[in-house]
Amino acid sequence: MLFRKTLTMCTVALLAIGTSAFAQDATTPLLGLLAADDENCGKDVAKTAGCEPRDNSWLNPDMTAVQNRVKVGFGIRTSFTSREVGRTRDFGLDNARIFLSGKISDKISAFLHTDINNAQGWSFAGAGASPDGNGDGLRILDAAIDYKLFDQVSVMAGRFLPSTDRSNLSGPMFINAWEFPFVQHRNGYYDIFQGRDDGVTLYGDTGDDVQLKWSVGVFEGHNNVAGDDDVWLVARAVLNFLDREDSYFNQSTYYGEKDIAAVGFTFSNQDDAHGAGLDYTSWSLDFLYERPLDSGGVITAEAAYYDRDDDDSTAGDGRQGEGYFILGSYLFADSMSIGNLEGRLQPSIRYQESDRDNPQAGDREHQVDYSLNYIIHGHSARVSLVFQDINVAGGAEDQQNLIIGGQVRF
Repeated sequence: MLFRKTLTMCTVALLAIGTSAFAQDATTPLLGLLAADDENCGKDVAKTAGCEPRDNSWLNPDMTAVQNRVKVGFGIRTSFTSREVGRTRDFGLDNARIFLSGKISDKISAFLHTDINNAQGWSFAGAGASPDGNGDGLRILDAAIDYKLFDQVSVMAGRFLPSTDRSNLSGPMFINAWEFPFVQHRNGYYDIFQGRDDGVTLYGDTGDDVQLKWSVGVFEGHNNVAGDDDVWLVARAVLNFLDREDSYFNQSTYYGEKDIAAVGFTFSNQDDAHGAGLDYTSWSLDFLYERPLDSGGVITAEAAYYDRDDDDSTAGDGRQGEGYFILGSYLFADSMSIGNLEGRLQPSIRYQESDRDNPQAGDREHQVDYSLNYIIHGHSARVSLVFQDINVAGGAEDQQNLIIGGQVRF
C-alpha cells in the first residue's frame, strides 16, 4: 500500500511537471510577442517573458536607436573693450566652449563642456596664467550625468551649475545682456569655475495651469575647516504662471518664443564655510516677465535681489551684504540688414547696485549698462554694443567702458 501511494504521488508529480512544461512551451512565444523587452532581458528573467536566463544584452544597450542623440557643438564669445580709465583698448576672447552631450536612453544622459582657462577674465593661480603659461588652456566646465527617475523627477550628479538663480542657470550665452551681472557674483556664492561646483541635485516640476519647478542639491562649497567637511545645501523653487520652462536650466530671454511670467526663490547654506562657527547663508529672489506683442515686438523685464551672510567673516572676500539688478529690453518686430546679415534690433538698459558691508577698494558699487543688441539667430548669433557707466568703492575714479561683442553658438 505504501509503495502504491508513493508511486501514485510520483506519477502525479511527473504529470504536473510535464503539464507545466508543455504549457510554458506553448504560451512562451505568445507571451514573448506581447511582453518581451530586449532592453530588460537578463535583468529579471523571472518576470520578463521571452528572455533567456543567460541573456546579458541589457549590459550592452543597442545604440542604434540613440545614435542620433550624441551631439557636438561649440560656442564663442569675443569682444573689444575700450576703457576710459587708463585709456586701455583690449581685444578679448571671453569664452571658447566645446559642448558634448549624449543619451544612453530616454532616462540616462550626460554632458561634458569645456572652456578656456581665463574665460570672462577668470584667473588661474591668481595671476591669470594657466598651467601652460599662456592663460588659454582648456579646463572642465561641466561634466555631469542625468538620471530620469520618474516622469517628472530627475537626479543630476557631477560638476554643473547649482540652481542659485536664473542668471546662473542661463549662463553668459543665454542671459539678456552681454556681461554677466556683477551683483550675482559679488553678492553671490562659492564656485569652482564659471559658477560650477561638484555635487548632486534632485530636481523636477509639477502643475498644469501653474508650473512649479524645484530642485534640492548638495555641493562641495567652501572647505575651510580641517576635519569638518560640511556640504553646501542649495534649494530653489520657480513658479511659471504662463508658459512652462522645461529641463533643469533656463534662459533669461526667449526672444518671443515663450510667454513668461516667472518668480524664483533660492536658499543656500553651509555650516563652518569660512571657519569654525562662521557659516555661509544666502538667498535670492528673481523675476522674469516676457511677452510677444501683436505687433511682433517683444518686451522683457527682469530683476533679481541677492542677500549674503558670511557671519562677518573676513574670509568672505567682502561679499557679505546685498545687491540687485533691474533690466528692461524691447526687441523690434521689423528686421534690418547689415550687409548680408539680417537681424532685429534690441535696445536694453540694466541697472545694478551692490551694498556690501566691507567693500574692497575698487569694487563695483553701481553700474548702468546701455545696450543695443543685433539679434541675428537668437542666442545662436548676436552682436552687442554696450556702454557702461560704473561707480566703484574706495573713492576711486568712476569708469566708463565701451564694449563691442559677438556671440556664435552651434
